[in-house]
Amino acid sequence: MEEPIMQEEPTTQEEPIMQEELERSDEVSPEILSKARWDFTLLGLWLVLTTVIFNGMQYLAVYSWKALKPLLVKEGQVGGIFAYKGFGYWLQLLPTYLIAVPLILYLGKRLLPGTTPKRRAIKPSHFVSALACTFGIAIACNIVGLIITAILGKAMGGSVENVSTQLISRLDPLTSIFLVTIGAPVCEELIFRKMLVTRTLKYGEGVAILLSGLAFGLFHGNFNQFAYAFGIGLFFAYVFVKTGNIKITIALHACMNGFTSVVLTNLIQALDLQKLMELVSKSMSNLQDSKAFAAYVQFVTDNGMLIAAIGLCILFEYGFALFGIIYLLVNLKKIRVYAGEVTIPKGKRFFIIFFNAGMIAFLGVWVFQIVAQIMGWM
Repeated sequence: MEEPIMQEEPTTQEEPIMQEELERSDEVSPEILSKARWDFTLLGLWLVLTTVIFNGMQYLAVYSWKALKPLLVKEGQVGGIFAYKGFGYWLQLLPTYLIAVPLILYLGKRLLPGTTPKRRAIKPSHFVSALACTFGIAIACNIVGLIITAILGKAMGGSVENVSTQLISRLDPLTSIFLVTIGAPVCEELIFRKMLVTRTLKYGEGVAILLSGLAFGLFHGNFNQFAYAFGIGLFFAYVFVKTGNIKITIALHACMNGFTSVVLTNLIQALDLQKLMELVSKSMSNLQDSKAFAAYVQFVTDNGMLIAAIGLCILFEYGFALFGIIYLLVNLKKIRVYAGEVTIPKGKRFFIIFFNAGMIAFLGVWVFQIVAQIMGWM
């Protein structure tokens, strides 16, 4: 079965022109290269503004609450919605999604003109295949990230904490569904796919995909998430470029977040995992301790359905991911990225895209934050 987002695009009359551009790339005028450098400068500045607005809105919401709390809460008694477990996360993220993100998108449209990818249809079976690829890439890249993180932790004489995992594990189901499964995918796809990709597509699909993945990875602000965010960011950008439909990547993103952050996380939270590990440790350390083994058997019996559900979810996740990886490998030769309206010469591409004030500022801000997180400064 051929996959539209993986298959080779049919030859058209425009392709020889693109090929000719690639062969004559050294003839690109200085004016065009100067314009390209300015475009990427503006893009970098927009990403810096995005960082400031996004984080600034969260800090503003938190400190505004601290100032208003004494006026709204009588005699130190917290009640009603203010006593809700997830109130703090709603306080930070809801204004960000409803105010900061629309402002970010507006500024992006004002700074740079966009090029929308050609819209292509996608069958339900193709969506399922793309979703499997999403899980496969996320898990594979996460393993790579964990290995590198473990090496860094050992070199530092400690461990690099995964702050995102700790955060998600503290969220209640309602907050996870609305903020992590719906809010985050919609806002992130609009910013890092629809806005960023359409603003760079004129310089080629490869450039747009790479920048989308890189920005998405860096915006997570810690090395633990960078590897898999970069990987799925590349894939989502590729899917958007080939389908021209942002709803598809939003749906892929929402399905992945929903399964991992809502379904699996809440199942694991419902199980007293720490107690289970303690019982296993006691049973294994002394195989002749009948009381410890009996306590372990009793715990497993009491939580049998929950343990089975967790096991089935994990089995499904890794099986689905394995199918996605195999699917990607089988269709690897069908992946194509094409030149845009303007082709930057290969020898000058990296310098023009990244060596400008805007991109240097953006990369500097986020690389510093990631290094600070690794070193324990933040």
